[in-house]
Amino acid sequence: TPDGKYNGSIACIGGGGAHMFILLTSGDLYLCGWNKDGQIGCSKVVNDVIIPTRVLGVPQVKRVACGWSHTLVCTMDGAVFVWGSNSFGQLGTEKIVSHTNLPVLLEASVFD
Repeated sequence: TPDGKYNGSIACIGGGGAHMFILLTSGDLYLCGWNKDGQIGCSKVVNDVIIPTRVLGVPQVKRVACGWSHTLVCTMDGAVFVWGSNSFGQLGTEKIVSHTNLPVLLEASVFD
């Protein structure tokens, strides 16, 4: 956050091709870095996000994985959200789009 204060202590950090995440013990998730394909998960369509930005619309996050230009999370209640580049179908969504800037909930039918 701009004031450097987060809701909880850091549980985990990691990154992808050119973006990184900070997962807090509260389940809040922040990302920053390259955002050309929406991998930061914010509504702003900008190439670079230099201040860690909280991902909105995703309930408490338990696990995070970052690819080269996409991000996936599993929430504490077991839901899976994805966003970023989908140029090779890596998001696992039934509808193939080039990318998505905002988190998309994967439907349970994807796992059947």
